[in-house]
Amino acid sequence: MKSNERAPVLPRLIAIEESFPDGLPPDVCASEYRRFTAVLENEQPVTVVEHAIQLDRVYDIAHSLALSIRRRRYYAHVVLSADHLIVIFPSCVVDLHRGIAEEREVAHMLGHRLGVPASEMRFDEMFDVDHPDLEVS
Repeated sequence: MKSNERAPVLPRLIAIEESFPDGLPPDVCASEYRRFTAVLENEQPVTVVEHAIQLDRVYDIAHSLALSIRRRRYYAHVVLSADHLIVIFPSCVVDLHRGIAEEREVAHMLGHRLGVPASEMRFDEMFDVDHPDLEVS
């Protein structure tokens, strides 16, 4: 890490702002620390927002978000460590551990059923790059 770079906040929620049309649920205590615009596969511009969240509330927050996220096309994720992600779909939370193909397959199946393009579910790469599928502007 370069001396002018910040260390990543852990755990951190990474979500597309448009996937929560009413904003984050009121019980989600999160501190925004970064936002940027990006373009999805269908050329839709979106705003990606990163939030610091409390470690002791990670699963409570994930389940609350799963009840609030748009029903089609979107997901959010939480980075817990270099080897553990939580993917949040509508009504479903999936733990992903680096190198566990079965967990990744479950997440891909759910995302596919919800209309998320495969190119936007590059979960293995997300352990090393938060947004491998987005063109950051």
